[in-house]
Amino acid sequence: MADNSQAVTADAGVASPPADVEFQISRFLPLCLPLFLAGLWGQAFVPFVATIASDLGTTVALVGQVSTMSLITMGIGSIFSGPLADRYGFRPCIVIGLGIGCLAALLFAGAQSYAMLLGAALVGGVGISMIHGVVFGLVATTYTGESRRRAFSVTQATNTSAGILGAPLLTAVAALTYWRGSFVFVALMLALALVVATRRLPDAPRAAATVTRPSLKAIYQPIFASALMRRLYLAAVLRAVGFAGPMIYLGAFYENEHGLTVQQIGFALTASGIGIFAGNLAAGGRWLDRWPLASVYVLTTGVLGFCWFFIYTLQAPTLAVVAIVALTTFIGGLSFTSHTSLLASATTGGAATTMTFLTSIIGFGIALGVALNGAILSLGGYPAIGLAMPFFTLGAAFIVWRAP
Repeated sequence: MADNSQAVTADAGVASPPADVEFQISRFLPLCLPLFLAGLWGQAFVPFVATIASDLGTTVALVGQVSTMSLITMGIGSIFSGPLADRYGFRPCIVIGLGIGCLAALLFAGAQSYAMLLGAALVGGVGISMIHGVVFGLVATTYTGESRRRAFSVTQATNTSAGILGAPLLTAVAALTYWRGSFVFVALMLALALVVATRRLPDAPRAAATVTRPSLKAIYQPIFASALMRRLYLAAVLRAVGFAGPMIYLGAFYENEHGLTVQQIGFALTASGIGIFAGNLAAGGRWLDRWPLASVYVLTTGVLGFCWFFIYTLQAPTLAVVAIVALTTFIGGLSFTSHTSLLASATTGGAATTMTFLTSIIGFGIALGVALNGAILSLGGYPAIGLAMPFFTLGAAFIVWRAP
């Protein structure tokens, strides 16, 4: 595939990236804290759902929907935050997002009713939508070639590390204070990241803004005019359904089918988090330099569905299932990093717009995957999930394999 990363529109407000910038972790560190905290935001709510429900006098089911509303807000917000970052700058967008996230964390800490909790989640979704995909867009604009792939691997590994460290860190803070104290801690961390981002975060050069302000349709049109980009986005949705959808029911599967305790489930899920973290880092290794990105994506994504077949459909021993899940998430890390690198090299639009829209459709794809896998589970049990998911991941691999 040709590298079209420099073919961006002036209306998007970005300039072409430098010919090549060597990836150096020291220059990359200011990006890591905002990205880690964006991942931590997604974990901050999970350990305290039952406690919050009891404290506010509502049900666990209703409190659980707060997280869903936050994800939907993030998905919608990402559609707008990408064009804003491309036009007015990556750093201002990330700094504003950190500020909004800090406010949302404080609102969570002080929530006295379900309505206040829901409002805090909606505010937080807006803030995080201005961080995650925009950071990926900044990486895509700053780096090219193999340096870009290495930068993406560290970017995603940083985000994934929040899934490994988030629950232990936040529950430790809550043990010393209360669940509200954990959100105050998140707010303080976001405030610290805001100061660091204001002083140290790099910003990509942008073309001079035009007098006219293009509509969203005009901003996204160069991206969707490309058949390759349409294929890559469709593949992202199918991959989200077939890879992330079954992941949601993994804890229940461990409990219902393997009889694990809550503590044992925590250890098993930590192993899966370590797997995807290692996969993200491995995707940046020089050992992949000889492989075309499209080939890496097709191979790893095609395998993912069969991993779920072994996990959910075959009656394997518990330790074997935990090991296969860790292998699955490792492969998933390779798949995701190769996918983001493909998008960055193929885009014909603004980098932030490209990456934030990816974040948006992945979020909606996960929501679709959760709903679909829930329906499959109710109709045919866990084995039916293992039989169905290969069709989605193979479909994602086939779409990219047949791309021009």
